Amino acid sequence: MYGVDLHRARVRDTTNKDIHLGVTSMGLVVFQNNVRINTFSWSKIVKISFKRKEFFIQLRRELSENYDTLLGFNMVTYRSSKNLWKSCVEHHTFFRLHSPQIQGRRFPFTLGSKFHYSGRTEFQTVEEGRQRARLQRHFIRSPSKRLMLQTVPPPVEEKAKYVPPPARPPRPYDNKVTSLGAREPRRAWGEAAHPSDDEGGFLDRGEELPPFSPVLPARGPPYADEDIVSERTASPPLYAVPPYTEAQAAEEGLVLIRITPDEQGRFGFNVKGGSDLNMPILVSRVVPNTPADRCYPKLNEGDQVLFINHHDVSGMMHEQVVNLIRASRDSPPGELILMVKPSAVYEARDEEEPPYQYVPDLPHVTAVADRADALAESMLLLADGLASGALVAQFEQLYRKKPGLLTDEAKKSENQNKNRYRDISPYDVTRVILMGGTSGDYINANYVNMEIPGSGIINRYIATQGPLPNTVVDFWQMVVEAQSTLVVMVTPLVERGRTKCHQYWPTLLQTLELGHLHVTCTKEEVEPTGSFVFREFRLTNLETEEERHISHMQYLAWPDHGVPDDSLQFLGFTERVRKARVGMVEPTVVHCSAGIGRTGVLILMETAMCLIEANEPVYPLDIVRAMRDQRTMMIQTASQYRFVCESVHRAYSEGIVKPLPEFHR
Repeated sequence: MYGVDLHRARVRDTTNKDIHLGVTSMGLVVFQNNVRINTFSWSKIVKISFKRKEFFIQLRRELSENYDTLLGFNMVTYRSSKNLWKSCVEHHTFFRLHSPQIQGRRFPFTLGSKFHYSGRTEFQTVEEGRQRARLQRHFIRSPSKRLMLQTVPPPVEEKAKYVPPPARPPRPYDNKVTSLGAREPRRAWGEAAHPSDDEGGFLDRGEELPPFSPVLPARGPPYADEDIVSERTASPPLYAVPPYTEAQAAEEGLVLIRITPDEQGRFGFNVKGGSDLNMPILVSRVVPNTPADRCYPKLNEGDQVLFINHHDVSGMMHEQVVNLIRASRDSPPGELILMVKPSAVYEARDEEEPPYQYVPDLPHVTAVADRADALAESMLLLADGLASGALVAQFEQLYRKKPGLLTDEAKKSENQNKNRYRDISPYDVTRVILMGGTSGDYINANYVNMEIPGSGIINRYIATQGPLPNTVVDFWQMVVEAQSTLVVMVTPLVERGRTKCHQYWPTLLQTLELGHLHVTCTKEEVEPTGSFVFREFRLTNLETEEERHISHMQYLAWPDHGVPDDSLQFLGFTERVRKARVGMVEPTVVHCSAGIGRTGVLILMETAMCLIEANEPVYPLDIVRAMRDQRTMMIQTASQYRFVCESVHRAYSEGIVKPLPEFHR
């Protein structure tokens, strides 16, 4: 068993038998009941990957085979699955490759874990030993007395002035395993899919592991992140600790940390968890060059917070912990006292990290300078979330439909033919109710109001689906009753051969007659790149003899699938929409095909731009939550959410949108 790194696992079938996976210099070995039952050499393995608690290896196809062999194993936890993958990367790189293959980052934000082994390989170690043996060493003789003077240590009183000799310069490969941020794991068995977590090739062939039958202990080594249950009684969760005194703290290996806030009243660290989240209170981030980073002992990411100012926080909710930290800066002497357990052991979850915020969170009543810092910090948080993949993981765990809100009107038999998609229905509480509808008061549309704190601005929208042939009259009736003067269309009429929206307007200089409503197209202008189309309509109500001019803006640069390659055009289109909204108090009608995906992207982008101009922090997940509380499933896919988050960060970092002078004193 020398050199075998054991990992507990289970067979991925109906039996679910307990096994051990051993990572060795020759490959991956499978043990069952302390007996080796299979060996997969590195030369046989093509790719390795993991997804949550599942670990996969793909084997090389033999000449006699016409299919790919993919083997999966169930691990104890997500973290143990990742540890096994990481161990495989280390062993394969060290024993099989001549040098670590570290891939450059072609894109600023990429998905997937980027762990890599950057130390010396076995080949490099052997070669260095051979080179050292060949070196001719030259010796320079010097007088013994002079040599003694150089080697005698300085007196005690001069130790502060003593400068140690320079150490050996570090070699480029003398490093440890590093991480460029955990991202969503990727499948390794489909060439058409995105690459796997490890693309550092399995290149040359090697010998198979010789057969052996080791004697294993009755129980494999426990994982730090698994739930250990005693045979007699179940123990409490690993993060549940009894109250400690400072005297007991030293005995138990706890650390007492004192942090004094900076001039702006900030400590500079984040926390996550709480009794409401069924997680311990953990330090999720320490901002560099802040009091939390400069204090001694230093606060580190992953530390478990047990006491705050001598208050036990084990049973507190997340908000209570945040308020307790805030309160410490207001009470004399303003010092925060933390009792922490370094590198806390806790049960890992599938997600990388739940939504988190800077602590303390700055209230909106603080000075404008503090709001500017909060905006900058939110942009740093946004960049970190994009780089690590945590931002998308948080989005995917957010509810798609607000619990408790009903959609009964959409399910009525007389209204079902008015829905483009059966599973996308408007909430009853925020739905648009037609007063003069030709076939009832129902239309698949919701009012969505987005408030901009600190500015007094409320952007009002009507988020709706693309009209069907039988809902065109209802659509224009909604425009009339809402007194809207701007319609934004974020989809073409046809995509990939499928109708996304019925053309509800006439061609240039033509009139569409819809009962008592007449729509005339008076202007149509195509942007030079063909990305946008701007139209002007004259809407006439024959019953009231009222005329209204409607601006129609259509965005065409969204590809058939996915998201735009470049966000600059989308930012330009959003700016044009914002200019058209100046001075408007009536709601803007926004629609795509279903009225949730690209519609939500546009509303989030405009809301974020308004927040930046108001010098307020931007938290995209909170904006999505506010939208989904008013219309179901706003921003439909993770790729859409990632695209708009990258667009928000680009608008801020490149100065496309800046705080307005009245908010920037």
